[in-house]
Amino acid sequence: MAIPALPVRAKSSPTENCILPHSSNRRPRTHLSCLQLSILQSCYETCAHPNAMECEAIGTELNLLLKVVQIWFQNTRAKEKRWRLQQEKLSPLSGGKLDMSSGSYLQYNALKANRPILPKPVQLTVTEPPASPVAGQPVPKETLTGRCDACSFSFESRAAARAHVFSPLHLATLRTTNFGQPTMLGNKNGTGNGGAHSAAATGAGG
Repeated sequence: MAIPALPVRAKSSPTENCILPHSSNRRPRTHLSCLQLSILQSCYETCAHPNAMECEAIGTELNLLLKVVQIWFQNTRAKEKRWRLQQEKLSPLSGGKLDMSSGSYLQYNALKANRPILPKPVQLTVTEPPASPVAGQPVPKETLTGRCDACSFSFESRAAARAHVFSPLHLATLRTTNFGQPTMLGNKNGTGNGGAHSAAATGAGG
């Protein structure tokens, strides 16, 4: 008597009979204190594209991971770009007199988030070259002069301004003096009572 063949049952993989735990490579959002955010914005206004060493200097002083600082600058640049596009659409309605500088964007962002606008420690004055250079003469470059009121330091080039803004001395001065504001804005690591105005690092300036 023939024995009927039993249907062959495919072996199931272990993953088919159990529920895989949810895995995610995303880091938890880092919340920045008001002081940390203010120092980041101050650096951004002078240089929106810092290199890895400059980002590391900020992270060391503010007790932030290098990646957190880099992501903050990246997101802030993206947000400013979107803001500029919005401003360009409004420009014809305002007679083309809108201020679209990084400083104007950061001030707008602080007001939108209901954060205090702190004094601007680094003042830069840029003199643009003449629009119509003399024929046969080399094209003149822009001239820049500036001063850091927090450190009582002057500079006469964009490179010197950038070197100072990302220097440990300047960053430590901003942190320890709280931009000249009351100490309630932050403690040594910039994580004091500024929690009311804290912002996620992945949320850039806001």
